[in-house]
Amino acid sequence: MFAEERHRKIGELVAAQGRVSVAELAGRFDITKETVRRALAALESDGTLRRAHGGAVAAGKASTSGQSLGTRQLLHHDRKLRIARKALDLVPAGAASMILDAGTTTELLAELLTTEPPAARTEELLDITHALPIAYKISMGS
Repeated sequence: MFAEERHRKIGELVAAQGRVSVAELAGRFDITKETVRRALAALESDGTLRRAHGGAVAAGKASTSGQSLGTRQLLHHDRKLRIARKALDLVPAGAASMILDAGTTTELLAELLTTEPPAARTEELLDITHALPIAYKISMGS
C-alpha cells in the first residue's frame, strides 16, 4: 500500500472512531510504530488530525493539552471553582495532611485554602504538592 493511501485510511479511521493508537495502526497496516508516527505527523500538518500521546484524535476533538496555561485557567472556570469549593468543604478540622496534584482546578483549591479557609481549620494542615504554582499560592497565604 502506498503512503498516500495509508494516510487516507488513517484519516478515515480517526474520523470514524474519534481516536486511534499508534500500536493499533501499526498492527492494522503491518508497519512499524515509527512509520505510523511519521504518518500521523504528516496528517497533523495537513489538519486531518491532532497527535496525542500514544496516538491521534480527530482534529475537532476538544483537548487542553496544547493550550496555554492562561487559556486552561479560563476554560470552564466556573465549574472548576465549584469543584474547588466542594473540595474545600472536605478539608478536615484539626491536624491533617493533604496532597494536591498539579492542575488548574487544584490551583483554585490552593488559592481558596489561603483566602477562604474553612472556619474550623487550624494552621496544622500540611499541604504537599509537586506543582510550583500551587506551592507558591499556598506559601503566599501563610
